[in-house]
Amino acid sequence: MAWSRTPKIYQTQADLYAYAISALGRQMRTVSQLTRLLRLHVCKTQEGQDLIDSVIHKLRERKYIDDTDYSLRYAESRKESKKLGKRRIQLDLKNKGVSEDVICETLDLVYQNIDEVEQIRAWISYKRTPKPKTSQETAKVFRALLRAGFSPASIFLVCKQWDIDPLIDDATSS
Repeated sequence: MAWSRTPKIYQTQADLYAYAISALGRQMRTVSQLTRLLRLHVCKTQEGQDLIDSVIHKLRERKYIDDTDYSLRYAESRKESKKLGKRRIQLDLKNKGVSEDVICETLDLVYQNIDEVEQIRAWISYKRTPKPKTSQETAKVFRALLRAGFSPASIFLVCKQWDIDPLIDDATSS
């Protein structure tokens, strides 16, 4: 039998603030993510929303939560560790509730001196992707590179340099 925990409801700003600090200590979060989490721990009334707003305001004042800093760290980390492209990180940040302005500034800064073709090669090396031998393998690599956030033009360029044509079907060559 599965049992569910009902979240603890906090009544005071001090208690909710302490919970928010604890949550931020476990994992960095955007304002939107933290707001969603805090909504589970207050009454679903205007007083609850006011409590969340005051805690978020206090956290921002003390610079414990900052979407710009979060997005910069997140983008840099994902670019370096996962070798992801700009579009994937943009989508991830948008899904985390970061504003478009902050996302654009962040990506411009993080990817300002990055050659996308070199980033694709780094991703291919990171994923240990072998050179495709068939059009099906090429399509699979192409889709994986799209999901990783790279532009189709850069992907085509890499495929051309690999001496494969992503548009040729095996059926036409037999």
